[in-house]
Amino acid sequence: MVQSWAFENGSDPSVPGMKVLVPAKINTLLHLLHKREDGYHEICSHLVPVSLYDLLEVESRSRRGIGLEVTGVAINEAPQKNLVFQAA
Repeated sequence: MVQSWAFENGSDPSVPGMKVLVPAKINTLLHLLHKREDGYHEICSHLVPVSLYDLLEVESRSRRGIGLEVTGVAINEAPQKNLVFQAA
């Protein structure tokens, strides 16, 4: 399944981009510590790498805006809640 969102028109295929494999990990330990001023919590965690990966592709756009395309399991949340979208 592919879900796509575009928040402005078009992208320019002549503008270079990049693809990277992002390794998966399993969080075997998670302790929530104190709450920070920004509303998030400090954490103590232990991560174990596994041999699964996501493919992350980033492309420049010739126009203002952000596009987000997710392949795989359907996501029932607004794209603005996606961490990749927020980082852009």
